[in-house]
Amino acid sequence: MSLAHSLIAFSMLGLAPADSAMQGNELFAVTEEEKRRAAEDWLESALSPHPQITFQVRIERRVRIRIPRLSPTSRQRMSSLQPRPVRKYKARKIGKCLPMNGIAGVRVAAKQNRLIFYMRDRRIIRAELEKACLARSFYSGFYLEQSKDGQLCVDRDLLLARSGTKCEVDKIRQLVPDDD
Repeated sequence: MSLAHSLIAFSMLGLAPADSAMQGNELFAVTEEEKRRAAEDWLESALSPHPQITFQVRIERRVRIRIPRLSPTSRQRMSSLQPRPVRKYKARKIGKCLPMNGIAGVRVAAKQNRLIFYMRDRRIIRAELEKACLARSFYSGFYLEQSKDGQLCVDRDLLLARSGTKCEVDKIRQLVPDDD
């Protein structure tokens, strides 16, 4: 459809006055037949099952939670979150999920595939990563994709290291002081 036909069709449908659509453009001498044909062409293209121009809008929302590593100074500031230092801990089962917003910080454990999470409610959680992942990749902290339920779950959610490493958590255990 030509520009002239489009302008005529718009004016015929009441979207623009016929005179104002043609002002300043005296090259278009339009007859009633041309107006009728242009309106039919425009209406046919508008009602066509295969429109000439289509637009698609896609909106995505992603929320990432950053978990920082605990430096010596941040450990001092967060001392109220940590229980008293005890040399020996034992691991206790706590289920398969823990709240993402409850993680205050992370530290790399001595073993190669373990991270220690310091929780806001003063718990210490040990997370074992899948075998192919090394905990040292998470030395500077990590990111989590916000899940619908707000939980970090075993064999479901990925930890995203700042270096680009992606790992799943295989096991989580709460570390409690061993009184023996």
